[in-house]
Amino acid sequence: ISLTLTASKFNFLLLALAAIPLIAEIPSLLRLWLNEVPDHAEFFCRMLLIISLCDQTTIALGTLNQAIGKIRNYTLATFTIKILCIPVGILCLYLGMDVTCVMFCYLIFELLAAIIRIPFLIHTAGLRLYDFINKVILKTLIPTIAMCISTTFTCSLLPTTPWRFLITGLASCSCGILTIWCASMNQTEKQYILQLANRIATRKNENVKKPS
Repeated sequence: ISLTLTASKFNFLLLALAAIPLIAEIPSLLRLWLNEVPDHAEFFCRMLLIISLCDQTTIALGTLNQAIGKIRNYTLATFTIKILCIPVGILCLYLGMDVTCVMFCYLIFELLAAIIRIPFLIHTAGLRLYDFINKVILKTLIPTIAMCISTTFTCSLLPTTPWRFLITGLASCSCGILTIWCASMNQTEKQYILQLANRIATRKNENVKKPS
């Protein structure tokens, strides 16, 4: 369970490092990539990134459920909710609603699917809700807020240019990595990263010292 909570935390944070500046800079990136940006393309891209972030918060719980072996009820519940997005979206379009309503339906059903994983694992694996909130939600909250503030500040400070996303991404990622290290990682995780970096540096130095 501890490994699953750690995976959920880092799944979200690693995606957030890329997704948060992308959400802010989607208009300039699409204009750089496409000659003519389709209607609603910016909205769809942003919503897909937000939906992916929501899904990452609990997706590792699915791996834990597979390890336990109680797959049937879990799969039926989560995938039924996800599939319901299709008929509900079609119904929204049939009733004359805007196409953006489909993406909001998608977001709602993905959130429901992400949330419903938690009570399943509480029942089948002994997951504690307190541990999930404390080790995943709260640990990802500060870096997420910091990256949002950094991205917003950079976008408001700099003029809109085709290549502003490079500065925005650098500022957001730097702020995110710093706050992840200070606020999200425990001492064991920090020691593991330092040991990994030390091993990489040692191997690099050994390769440099080898005679050609």
